[in-house]
Amino acid sequence: MSGRLINGTSIWGVGWGVLIPDAFKEGSLLDTARVIPLRILHFVILLALGLSMTLAWSLSPAAAQAAENAPPDLSFLSDGLPDEALAYEQRIGKLMTRQGDAVVRSRGFSAEAAEAMQAGAPGAAAQGFRAAASLNPDEFTNWLGIATAALATKPANGTERYKLPREATSAAQIAFELAKDRQDRAATLALMAQALARRNLSRPALEAYKASLRQAESPAVRESFAKLRAQRGFRILNHSVDSESRSPRICVQFSEELRSKGIDYASYVTVNGAVPGNLKREGRQLCADGLKHGERYKISLRQGLPSSIEDEALLQQADLSVYVRDRSPTARFTGSNFVLPRIGSKGIPVVTVNAAKVDMTIYRVGERALTQLLTGKQFLRNLDRYAATRLTKNLGERVWKGQMEAAIEPNKEVTTSFPVEKAIPERKPGVYVIVARAEGDRAESWKPQATQWFVISDIGLATFAGNDGLNVFARSLSTAMPAAGVKLQLLSRGNAVLGETQTDNEGRGTFTPGLTRGTGAQSPALVIASSKSGDFVFLDLTRPGFDLSDRGVAGRAAPQSLDLFLYTERGIYRAGETVHVAGLLRDTAAKAAARVPLTFVF
Repeated sequence: MSGRLINGTSIWGVGWGVLIPDAFKEGSLLDTARVIPLRILHFVILLALGLSMTLAWSLSPAAAQAAENAPPDLSFLSDGLPDEALAYEQRIGKLMTRQGDAVVRSRGFSAEAAEAMQAGAPGAAAQGFRAAASLNPDEFTNWLGIATAALATKPANGTERYKLPREATSAAQIAFELAKDRQDRAATLALMAQALARRNLSRPALEAYKASLRQAESPAVRESFAKLRAQRGFRILNHSVDSESRSPRICVQFSEELRSKGIDYASYVTVNGAVPGNLKREGRQLCADGLKHGERYKISLRQGLPSSIEDEALLQQADLSVYVRDRSPTARFTGSNFVLPRIGSKGIPVVTVNAAKVDMTIYRVGERALTQLLTGKQFLRNLDRYAATRLTKNLGERVWKGQMEAAIEPNKEVTTSFPVEKAIPERKPGVYVIVARAEGDRAESWKPQATQWFVISDIGLATFAGNDGLNVFARSLSTAMPAAGVKLQLLSRGNAVLGETQTDNEGRGTFTPGLTRGTGAQSPALVIASSKSGDFVFLDLTRPGFDLSDRGVAGRAAPQSLDLFLYTERGIYRAGETVHVAGLLRDTAAKAAARVPLTFVF
């Protein structure tokens, strides 16, 4: 019997000779009756013996001792660090030519390096340990010496400040693999932790310190761990206040993820001395909701507040004094709908917060520039100051500028109707856009401002594309009745007029199929509608249409020249009964088709 230990688990190979009774040998009654194949029985016996030996060994004192002395898992190292160590080991192996007795030569270099360390020359010592490791890479002390000397060397420049901790990290990893007892592993892990800390890899460094102390207790290592734990362990990083929402909240950010289950964080936090009524855990932060504007809060976080890292909690209580300021003056519009009814409209609603006045600017883009506007990226988007200026230079003009007064209810939203009819009593065909900015708004000029695109009209348009072309239906938005006599224009992406028509008494206008088959600049992009009373509206054909295919309206396939509907006088029959079948035959106009011979096949 032979065995080997892999990651603390006993893996045994069993190769025993097993005496099989005569009754189970080939040619026996059992074999003839094929009650159980001999090979399967043999396998079962071997498996049972192997499992019993493995279980017995795993329960023995030797197994417990082996598990206790097993090397710790280094899963806390990031993926790139083991690859660094492998590349470093290969690079060190090429430093020296292995001639003569390499082990003896290695011991000489190692002795000289040790003397250099005692003399306070870690740089020279590192050179000696590198040579020794190149000649004898299986010697634990050579790699341990490299890591120690590299950490003791004072960097002369930025390059060494970058390279020395990396070298120490790789050498410590190699030494760890060669360590034979707990003391050696503890030493290599402590050096690894120091090197990782110098590389600002704080979390792996802390885990390396923990692993070192589990291998062997050391007051010096414990002190270094405690110092790094206080500086870079689980701690409060910052806090933030969301004072711009209707219900403000205060969030405290931590350095590590918080536990998602099994912890009631409300028992570790108080707001003004009381348990917070609405405390939420969000990844690495705790947020207290439901606060009030214009008030100061004392947030206390108790010592011992746990993190998702094992054995790491808040080292000491933290008290924060946070003021929730009033909301900043802002203005916004209520939606993105851009067709406003001409009849019954009371203006465009503007929502303000803590703003007594709002600066308003209205621009107009003429009908001949609509295709350029729609095929660009500005339409229906909020404009910043630069985009608004560019709009006047390339596409349209500024038609009105002024201020609108609004009431103030501290930190609450107030809706005020902006009277477009008074600002622009005479409107021309085209699309209008209002840009609003609250007085006192401190937002940067490059940030988008509140923007409302609109067309005031009583005409509502809908299009349906089919085999007969593009059908446009116009209705009155105030009465929902068909709008007759509305002039329709179909424009291409290149701003060319593809066709013109006029709605009939049903409010319908049709563009022939050929007009909608263009590609590129000749593809249809826009339908413009205008009435004799001066109403104007348009419909963008480049935007996705409303797809009805998923709403069960597809129906059956369209019939050809004849359509036959068959039915019986009832739905169920007994064997031997007569089935009476009737049918209705119709043409494409749904009229009865007479004297057509029919053949019934069943």
